Amino acid sequence: MEKDVYRYSAGLVFLDEKRTEEAELSNALQGVLEARGQRIQSVNVLENDLLRIVTDTLELDLTPPLHPNEMVFGAEDDDGIVPYADMLIGLSLTLRDDTDAGDSDPADIEHSLKSYLAEMTSRVATLTEPDFVLWLRPSDLLETSEFLKAATQIKPRKVRRTAAEAKPRHARPAPILLPQPRAATGAAASNVTHAAAKRFPEIQTASRSLETEYERRTHVCDSQIDAADLRSAIYPPTDDAQDANNSFAMRMASWVLVTTVGLFFLPVAVLLTFANVVRGEDFRLAAHTLALTGMMMALNTSGALADTMSMIGL
Repeated sequence: MEKDVYRYSAGLVFLDEKRTEEAELSNALQGVLEARGQRIQSVNVLENDLLRIVTDTLELDLTPPLHPNEMVFGAEDDDGIVPYADMLIGLSLTLRDDTDAGDSDPADIEHSLKSYLAEMTSRVATLTEPDFVLWLRPSDLLETSEFLKAATQIKPRKVRRTAAEAKPRHARPAPILLPQPRAATGAAASNVTHAAAKRFPEIQTASRSLETEYERRTHVCDSQIDAADLRSAIYPPTDDAQDANNSFAMRMASWVLVTTVGLFFLPVAVLLTFANVVRGEDFRLAAHTLALTGMMMALNTSGALADTMSMIGL
């Protein structure tokens, strides 16, 4: 196995020179490796002040801050931003020669190394605040904020309500009577109009702002890479086929429930069909509708429907 096959690099580009502490960066990188289960074997300073961190299976090289007279670029970098930078810090991650990959899938090894490199680059970028980040190739240039968003794994956030905010499901909302506003005259009326104008901007202004924001988020320059591509290169892909099969099964199940509701009470089934066509298939709505329809029919058959309606105030 050749060593260069599993070698990936990243760089931090600074348009203005900044003061950095190599010891602080080294401690941060070692913390990331140890948190990932890697055991640090040695930390050495090689020639040209190159810092090398060696673990059981990996070798990480941290280049010292390079200045314009020390940087070497290829022909593809002549028209980019990197040649005009005042400082550059490089990170290079390699699988050790004596590491036995065994029957491991090369794609899994690639994802693992890129995930390591992305997390360490993000950690160093947070500490040093560079202007741009180079990812894998000098031509792949990203703004630091864009790289941090792309290199951060998306996780759903569960919102928890406090005990004071939680309300029982059977509680009815109490009406709130708002005080009647007095008639505004003179300066008060102008203040009210000005406040309303700020709250409700003109349609044309709002439309232009939305179009500008859409173009900014969807536009990707030739010298940049898409954040979605970067995230897919770092984290394993999801099983889209399985998600599609589950979605199709849920949609078919919702229509089966609609048909079942139609066998018991056709008007409700018509409304549920209209809701599924307009809003899309909703299995939960169909299941709740079927349960309520069955309960109402059972109450009507037993003669307890009128008593139940009077008990709940209808």
